[in-house]
Amino acid sequence: MNDFIVRFSKIFIIILIVYSIIAICDDLNGIMSGKSFLSDIRLTANALVFINSFFLAVFLIFTSVLPLKFFLPPLIIFIFKGIVIFPLSFYTTRGLDFEQKFSYDYYNILNYAKWYGAILVLFTLTQLFFAFYLKLNNDKIIYNKKAVFNFKRPVVSILSLIVIFSVFAGPYFMLNITSFVNNLTNGFLKADSTSFYSVEKIYSKNNTDISLLGMIHIGDKEFYEKLSKNIVGNKKLLLPEGISDKNDLLKIKPDYKNLSKSIGLNTQAENFKIEKDSIDIKNVDIDTSEFDEKTITIINSILKVLESKSRAEVNQNLVYSNEVMREYNGMFYIKKDIIDKRNDKIIDAIDKYSKEYNHIIVPWGALHLDAIEKHLIENNYVIKNTITRKVFDFITIFENIIALKGKV
Repeated sequence: MNDFIVRFSKIFIIILIVYSIIAICDDLNGIMSGKSFLSDIRLTANALVFINSFFLAVFLIFTSVLPLKFFLPPLIIFIFKGIVIFPLSFYTTRGLDFEQKFSYDYYNILNYAKWYGAILVLFTLTQLFFAFYLKLNNDKIIYNKKAVFNFKRPVVSILSLIVIFSVFAGPYFMLNITSFVNNLTNGFLKADSTSFYSVEKIYSKNNTDISLLGMIHIGDKEFYEKLSKNIVGNKKLLLPEGISDKNDLLKIKPDYKNLSKSIGLNTQAENFKIEKDSIDIKNVDIDTSEFDEKTITIINSILKVLESKSRAEVNQNLVYSNEVMREYNGMFYIKKDIIDKRNDKIIDAIDKYSKEYNHIIVPWGALHLDAIEKHLIENNYVIKNTITRKVFDFITIFENIIALKGKV
């Protein structure tokens, strides 16, 4: 058994060297061209490294055959690379539109975000250095071929993992959430370790202000009430978001009450109330009759999830919704109808009414505001001010989820 572990460790070193060289060459080519010429070989090598890393970790933890000072560093680098790279990957598509964020593959991203590719190459070079060091100093490595099981190592390893997980799991999870939100919404919604925020960007040209206000369907009641009072005024125009459904094509009407109540929050529909005589309001959003039939089917499948009243029903409806998304190429139709068509409407309205009003307020979903912002910048609007408002605290959600689980 001990001889097998020694031979296995030597094979692992060779596999790690080969994989590292392939990955570096492939990533450098991706950075320069946005394409791969070694992707198939790389996937196979990566799988071998992953599998062998698992067994190497088992041998390191449960036996004393392999010296930690030689074999632990390359293993830590391999794991640490994945931990660091994952949250960084959310920032690689900043500046891209909705479709590009979801359609860009790994090599497109390396070419677009060259800094990300450089970090990957640096990590892999470090990994290659340790692997070569092990290979070149193999004769100096002293293997303990007499020992088989080590009682101390698994206990220390498990206790160390418990401590690391307890200290870093929460912050790491929140880091990934904040990275994802900040990147996906291009800054119109933000998150930090404690709270979720809405961002209002005010652009100005020729004494006309355009407020692009990132909105979300659920939040604290206080957020919606304060916002309702702050945006009223003379010579102001509100262009609210809201699809109409004159032909009743939606089998289920959008309703976030169940979801918001279950996590201790409130809905935009119930609490974002504007008196009509306090500000001019024009609804320029489109009707569902302008959507493709496939888009309607996709929306209805998503609304079924929101209507779910139990965990089992949620899971069942999620499976159905995912099947519909795959069958109908859901992302294409979501972008075509729900994003692009509506963006065209609101942009036309802004251009039209900017000649009549001193201030136009656009409280729309963040996925729309990126395209509207680009349009304003292209038409010589300049940023005048940025206002950040807290939408809710994460602790509110966590407390209600824990309370809900206690009732199940």
